[in-house]
Amino acid sequence: MLVANGYFDGDSIKTFENFKAQKNQKVIITVLDEFVNEQKSAFGLLKDKIVKISDDFDAPLDEFKDYE
Repeated sequence: MLVANGYFDGDSIKTFENFKAQKNQKVIITVLDEFVNEQKSAFGLLKDKIVKISDDFDAPLDEFKDYE
């Protein structure tokens, strides 16, 4: 058995963690008298926050030279 926490967003139930459930697998849903702060999408969260990325950002790291 697996326990997953989440919230109801008004349309569907969203879980805080990913898990695998099989099609037609039974679930038990318990509605609590507790509320969470509204969740915002992580996409675009850092928009306009990263000012500059170094020119060698994707260059090989010195620590991995032995593996070249």
